[in-house]
Amino acid sequence: MKFLEQFKDFMIIVLLAAAVISGIFGDITDSIIILVVVILNAILGVFQEAKAEEAINALREMSSPEAHVKRDGTVVSLKSDQLVVGDVVLLESRKYRTSGFAFDRSSLFANRRVWIDWRIGSSRQGFNDY
Repeated sequence: MKFLEQFKDFMIIVLLAAAVISGIFGDITDSIIILVVVILNAILGVFQEAKAEEAINALREMSSPEAHVKRDGTVVSLKSDQLVVGDVVLLESRKYRTSGFAFDRSSLFANRRVWIDWRIGSSRQGFNDY
């Protein structure tokens, strides 16, 4: 299927038409050369697209964010799309550690006492905005 998609380009169609026309007028050598070049171009195009798709998939896998989560009393590392309501997300930087509690996919309750010495936590809505 991907091989046939290589022939949708306008210039490829023009080359195929030129091969047919030169074949009709008896110039078989030119016709064969044009067809061989077009077929080689299609084969190379399929391989290049396959390699590009592999590279994109590898980049997606590498860029998939992970979160350290306390779930059922155990700290585990999960991909961010596997977080569920009730997970305690562990956040840390070089200086501070804290945790947040996920209420739903768009809100988080964060314990900010460690950050700025507050006595209460704070909640944030609308994380889908970012």
